[in-house]
Amino acid sequence: MAISSLSVTAANWVGTMLLTHGIDFVRKLGQQQIRPYRVTARAVANLMISGEVALSPTTYLSHVQASRAQGATLAWVAPGPVPVTDTSVAVAVKAPHPHAAMLFVDFL
Repeated sequence: MAISSLSVTAANWVGTMLLTHGIDFVRKLGQQQIRPYRVTARAVANLMISGEVALSPTTYLSHVQASRAQGATLAWVAPGPVPVTDTSVAVAVKAPHPHAAMLFVDFL
């Protein structure tokens, strides 16, 4: 198993496991041979496609879908809660409702 150790992706995943399954589960998880890769989640998905990594809980659905569309034998399964990393947001220059967009940004 491999995880991306960049950004907050790994921390979000571990936090979700802690909230969902408890501290004992996370301690047992810590005893597994999980390899942190200092690469993006996209790069970890590429490692799965090449066969270097069997699975990763820090892979994004969008990466899997894009890879499958190009013929990769890769699947995305969500056996439980899926943490969301909302580290960025953009507002179109000529958004039809710019004030609503800014309220949404504030909400995030």
